[in-house]
Amino acid sequence: KQLIENEKKYLMQTYTQPDMVLDKGEGLKVWDLEGKLYYDFIGGIAVNALGYCHPKVVEAIKNQAEKLIHCSNLYYSEPQIILAQMLVELSCGDKVFFGNSGAEVNEGAIKLAVKYFKEQNKDKHKIIYMKNSFHGRTIGTLAATGKYKYQKDYLPLLPKFKQAIFNDLNSVKEAVDDQVAAIIVEPIQGEGGINVASKEFIEGLRELCNKKVMLLIFDEIQCGLGRTGKVFAYQYYNVESDILTLAKSLGGRDTYRSFDCQRESSLLF
Repeated sequence: KQLIENEKKYLMQTYTQPDMVLDKGEGLKVWDLEGKLYYDFIGGIAVNALGYCHPKVVEAIKNQAEKLIHCSNLYYSEPQIILAQMLVELSCGDKVFFGNSGAEVNEGAIKLAVKYFKEQNKDKHKIIYMKNSFHGRTIGTLAATGKYKYQKDYLPLLPKFKQAIFNDLNSVKEAVDDQVAAIIVEPIQGEGGINVASKEFIEGLRELCNKKVMLLIFDEIQCGLGRTGKVFAYQYYNVESDILTLAKSLGGRDTYRSFDCQRESSLLF
């Protein structure tokens, strides 16, 4: 009880939480400080894909912590290079950019799309996103998050973002103009209610991006890395994006987040 009172005293109250303080976890199970058992069916909001405290994850963290906890980007890092190679071999990407959060890598994906056309002296800077999407809560990704309850306290948002209807290709086409740089979409909307994109919708987005010279960004931060039975959800559609964003279970509770991109746009960063 005292811990909960201290939490309310010292931490900003951004979430409504039950009166329980978690102490430890194993697999699907977690225990509070009083020893009461709970089952976590959301995996730490799609982070603990291997469960809590998987022995191999714990061992890897211990081994790395004994060698090198932090290595700035001024130096090469063996684990980072190995992971980047694995992600490229598993995905449609050619290059990897690591960030600190899902919102940050989505920001990076948006920046990359805009810069891609800037380098070609093309005035293409707008981003199309879907209603009920969730791409983050930074001031940039919030503008691409299609839920008013997250946006309302920060209006007006950045002006270059345009909303379309998920699974409605005609709605997306109506939002397209010559200044659109990219379309960002979750193959399976998580925050929006586990809405699965149809094959026709994803194929149509790819064709539209090819025709109108736009980049296609798949956000698989919640649905990627084995959660659908394949490594990535986009693999069910046989459609490749230009940029793919990943986070959450990529770190298995550690700090790796990334986006992969096709070689043509990868050299800009």
